[in-house]
Amino acid sequence: MQMQVELFGDDKQGAVFEGIYIVLPAKPFGSYEEGGNEEE
Repeated sequence: MQMQVELFGDDKQGAVFEGIYIVLPAKPFGSYEEGGNEEE
């Protein structure tokens, strides 16, 4: 989470990608596609 916040200050896109990478292993890909599809 700390890494996500650090990246957020430097690059918004980088933080989003990092956040998804951390959530991906914790949650199924289907769940990410359902909520991430709207952002993309």
